[in-house]
Amino acid sequence: GQSLVDRPELVKEMVGRYGAQSVVAAVDFKPSLLRGNVQYVESGKRRVKGSLDTSVQSALGLGVGELWLTAMEREGTYSGYDTQTLESIVVNCPVPIVFQGGAGSRDDMVAAVDAGASAVAAGSIFVYQRPHEAVLISYLKKEITVS
Repeated sequence: GQSLVDRPELVKEMVGRYGAQSVVAAVDFKPSLLRGNVQYVESGKRRVKGSLDTSVQSALGLGVGELWLTAMEREGTYSGYDTQTLESIVVNCPVPIVFQGGAGSRDDMVAAVDAGASAVAAGSIFVYQRPHEAVLISYLKKEITVS
């Protein structure tokens, strides 16, 4: 995501060299009191000027072939995806969107896809077991061989 902001020429060069289908723009966002949702870079330390919609349109203007949107405030909360924001982005987005942040159940994932996500990403619900949040570690029972 930071290259979208600090080195847009690099993103354009990658699209030109490898094709739009190979370039995914990662946009992390959080709500802002006065501006609605806004993009953040540097692991959430630096806010990008403008709205989330402006950041998405800038990424699309560089020719990226897919967006990976992360609702930073919802990460690990199990509170459900921010489908309202997702719906507002999908309306003006001609490329696939992977949406991340807040998955708490299968129903949350279905709701995000119904809201327009091409795919969803989830972490905590697969890694941690509740109610005491013990780490879930699983291993393949059988070795997989690729020929």
